Amino acid sequence: ITIYLAWRLRALISDPLVEITRSAVAIGEGNLDTHVEVPTQHKNELGALAAAVETMRRNLGKHFAEVQSQNQRMETILSAMNDGVLLVDAGWQIQQYNTSALRLLGLEGGPTTWVGRDVRTLGVEALAEPMTVDLSSSSTVEMGPLVEDKDHQHLRVIRRRLFGPAGANAGFVAVIHDVTREKELDQVKSDFFSMVTHELKTPLTAIEGYTKLLLMGRPG
Repeated sequence: ITIYLAWRLRALISDPLVEITRSAVAIGEGNLDTHVEVPTQHKNELGALAAAVETMRRNLGKHFAEVQSQNQRMETILSAMNDGVLLVDAGWQIQQYNTSALRLLGLEGGPTTWVGRDVRTLGVEALAEPMTVDLSSSSTVEMGPLVEDKDHQHLRVIRRRLFGPAGANAGFVAVIHDVTREKELDQVKSDFFSMVTHELKTPLTAIEGYTKLLLMGRPG
């Protein structure tokens, strides 16, 4: 009788509980493909527990798939942008960036080469300056060439502070925009006005002098 009862307890409780525990551990380690067997002969707490763990696994799988889809969409958007984007955490470590950021900053590597690196080691002062704790804080810095083969490149860096729960510092996002064309247009406009002013000044000075003489009646 004792052996039979022990066998029955093992079959009804121990083995199913071990199986449920094994599945829960696998799910906790990130293996969401682990299927939780719900004992059909159990309509008690063990069956309910197995069903709950299986439901949790399915919900986690759906949530994980949604997060992956959102990340893929975000990566597609970032890769299509001409502006560079850097996501930096509270410890100054780079968490994400796009290829435009590498191009504009003159950096080499792939999509994960610089992840985990301290952004202050890039040698870009505009990215290394501390930010204030103001909820609406942002900073805009314009800088000249970063590397020798880009003598005419000018960049504008716009940083926006990120906040976590309860207003905790979560780092910042930096958008790097190439304003070289804008600078060139400003210079062309400045040169044009300087030329027009110089070319008109000489004849206008003479005209002004003769006009004053005429108004004073001196020419007769």
